[in-house]
Amino acid sequence: MDYLFVYGSMVSGGEHATLVADAPLRVQARSRGELYVLPGSRYPGLVEGASWVQGELLGYDDLESKLAELDRFEFADGECYSRERRRVHREGTGEVLVAWTYVCRPEYCARLIAGGIHVRGGDWRAYLDNLKGSPRHR
Repeated sequence: MDYLFVYGSMVSGGEHATLVADAPLRVQARSRGELYVLPGSRYPGLVEGASWVQGELLGYDDLESKLAELDRFEFADGECYSRERRRVHREGTGEVLVAWTYVCRPEYCARLIAGGIHVRGGDWRAYLDNLKGSPRHR
């Protein structure tokens, strides 16, 4: 089995979770880094950092064909994301696995950090829940 780490719109309940709904394995996981989002954007970006980003580890028997599909989605704008292998810690067991994930390209990272919002705690779902509970979203 090969692995994919998702942390944004593809996590369970996320806007694009249906893209990875066919994963035979889905467990809570985390990876080192920081999450940022540009004001008004619905998609966070993972940048290098010492904190933790919360997400899900997805397991596939045929990950190559799934990655081809996801690459078309993630690289649609051509400038924001690249795919790389990262160490991911499986929640509960602490097992460390290597998984593919989509991270910010350096140019986009610079834009995110300079003009974006830092998602404290690295948890995209918690960030969205907090937004929904804020007075401007009621």
